[in-house]
Amino acid sequence: MKNKILLTLSIIVFALTFSCKKQNNIESATENRIDKKSNVPDSLQYLVRFLSATRGVKESDITFSDTSFVIQNDVFIYKADVKLALEIESGKKALNQNHLTLAELFSSRKMLGRPDLIQQRQYIDIQNQNPWIVDNQFITNLKVKINATSPEWINAAQEAVRNFNINSLTTISKIQIKVVTEGQNITISETGTTNPNSSVVADAQIPRYAFMPPGNFVVVPGPQIRIYNNHGSLPLAQKVVAITHELAHTIGIAHTDGTDSDEIQIAGTAAFDASSYMNGSLSLNSFEGFTNNDLIALRTMYPKSVGTWEVMSSVSAESFSAGGSESIFYFVSFGEGLNGYLVWYNSYYNTSTSYNYFGTKIANSTDGLFYINADHEIFRGYTNGSTPVQLPGNALEIAQSNAGVFILSTTPATSGGNLIKRWNGTNWIDETFIGAVKFGMGKDYNMAIIDNTGNFKIRRNGNTYFDTPSQNIVFKELAIGHLNNVDNIFLLGGAADADGNYQLFRWTGYDFYDMGYRGYKVGVDGIGHPWVAKKNGAIYRNLSL
Repeated sequence: MKNKILLTLSIIVFALTFSCKKQNNIESATENRIDKKSNVPDSLQYLVRFLSATRGVKESDITFSDTSFVIQNDVFIYKADVKLALEIESGKKALNQNHLTLAELFSSRKMLGRPDLIQQRQYIDIQNQNPWIVDNQFITNLKVKINATSPEWINAAQEAVRNFNINSLTTISKIQIKVVTEGQNITISETGTTNPNSSVVADAQIPRYAFMPPGNFVVVPGPQIRIYNNHGSLPLAQKVVAITHELAHTIGIAHTDGTDSDEIQIAGTAAFDASSYMNGSLSLNSFEGFTNNDLIALRTMYPKSVGTWEVMSSVSAESFSAGGSESIFYFVSFGEGLNGYLVWYNSYYNTSTSYNYFGTKIANSTDGLFYINADHEIFRGYTNGSTPVQLPGNALEIAQSNAGVFILSTTPATSGGNLIKRWNGTNWIDETFIGAVKFGMGKDYNMAIIDNTGNFKIRRNGNTYFDTPSQNIVFKELAIGHLNNVDNIFLLGGAADADGNYQLFRWTGYDFYDMGYRGYKVGVDGIGHPWVAKKNGAIYRNLSL
């Protein structure tokens, strides 16, 4: 559980690293030495053995400082909490219903492959009554008080809390966290001191037992995150990564890249994930989201039931476009006319025809209802149903953002597909020089595309270039919905099933999370929820995603 953030500076980039140096400063004592006033042996070495056996770390990675044990220079736990945990887990307290002896406890966990260990990539055996999963009453109501004094650390802490509230996580995990001024169960503070290890940025306290009346012991989140003075000059974006990382430790999440031989990966996660925010050695300059592996791990530890897909229409959609906060426009294969399909409107409560417009693609912007007909002609419609106005040029796809209306033109690019253009009020001007066959718009000029080989590419954060993430999926369709300053991107791809539908994925910011659903067309409504049309008919939405 390397949990103190260490920093390595280079000329070009800052990189966060987590130290695991062996330090021989633990008091030595025999395992059989007993404190007559306690049920727990007072030998520090015995407590170290207990921590090693139950937390999945090497004894050489545990040091003792003042009143607490420090694990892998990143997380800490007070000696009193370790002794209480030992009492509970060895049967001295009621939580361990099997009343195992210490020897039996160590032995059983070895034989079981230690299923109770809290590691980001380890399987959690619920039937083993893992005592280190934070109790439900706390994980669904995490309250963070920010006691930092410097403005940048305050901002970083606030952003870190927001990271745990992004839609990709909250739709699949019951973790709920907010900032409070009192009644906190986690406090983020600056120590005002430097850490003896000059590379340490911050550390966190791991979950612990707490007594709750009338007589129960429950697991509560680690109550402290300590920020040191060692690296106050870090860029804000890296401070956000640091606090996001430490917050995860307070709810029992360990490092992605643990190397202990007895670690168990959570099913479905990779052994290596360079983009995970929980790596022991981090090279992330900013937090772009939880990776697919991160989401699987968080969902496994703290699962949440995902709502069902509800049918919204018995007719299938050719094209979706988000409207206002409670509306979505789409073209459907019903009432087909000479120049495409009739535009239908859904207000979340009913479905009806909307005006007398016919087309194949649509973009509902603040400037009007832009659409393309079957002849690739471009029109601007009006919300009052007035006669549409034809615009110059031709297009294959159309999308909108708060920066305007964009089209996938009929002009070929050098590679990848056709050029994307933007409407400037009188003409379509070139927006990109790389080609695409599908595209969508997020906030401002953020853009995602699919090229003619099925590769996904993304332009974000005000950049003019596109990132091409590693992928082994051939994508067919995409849709973007911008909500709460985040672009929610959903894609369809992979192999088609017998009905001609493709897997639904969510872009995590680094890679792709399988949503466990299939469709033929995809859209995102005005409040961020995905809509899917099946190839053979029917439109569905999921309000829990």
